[in-house]
Amino acid sequence: MDISHPAAHHAFHYTLVGKALVRFGGEVAMVNRSLCNMLGYTEQELLRMRILDIIYTEDVPLYNGFMNDLLGGNSDYVEMENRYICLDGRHKWGMTTLSVIDVEGHPERVFLIQVQEITYRKRLVELNEAYADKFRILADHHSDLVYDVMLDGSFSYVNRACTKLWGDDLYELERALGDTIRKSLEHVMESFTNSPFEMETSFESERRQNVEIQRTEYSQFHSE
Repeated sequence: MDISHPAAHHAFHYTLVGKALVRFGGEVAMVNRSLCNMLGYTEQELLRMRILDIIYTEDVPLYNGFMNDLLGGNSDYVEMENRYICLDGRHKWGMTTLSVIDVEGHPERVFLIQVQEITYRKRLVELNEAYADKFRILADHHSDLVYDVMLDGSFSYVNRACTKLWGDDLYELERALGDTIRKSLEHVMESFTNSPFEMETSFESERRQNVEIQRTEYSQFHSE
């Protein structure tokens, strides 16, 4: 790879993906503007650092392990999600691709590190997980039947009220609620709306109790 060649120079420097060339000893040999902007360092500051100086401490073993895999010839490239330390002390998440390349003008092969920032996506995942945990705590203590169904019709969650009626056998629950689930999924697939909808249904639990649901509300899946 000849970085001085116009095409290679443009591909390295003029991209939204952060890029760096790193010597096998860990010294940063070259960086592009996108990586500088992501982390808040100047080019000269990064060139005086070692790559592990900007890797979040808990992610260093993972980073070292993948580098050793490349050096050992076990992989042509590796991908991972890891955190980087910014100049202001915060950390940002990146989808990192590591590979080993030859660069004209460098006596040794070097690591090519490419980083796509995914901080916003990771924080959304964390918020969704926190919301799901709070929802399940509330749902487990609710007397109504609360269950979460994937679009393929399988259950991802049932609350304690459900298990009191049917036990822990999800097959029995799927059998009892099969018609309700099918109708609700058909509504979701046909309407693609964000508004809830209501259904009336009845079914029999494993204890042979006939359960009447007068009002069942289904929230729609949607993305912001």
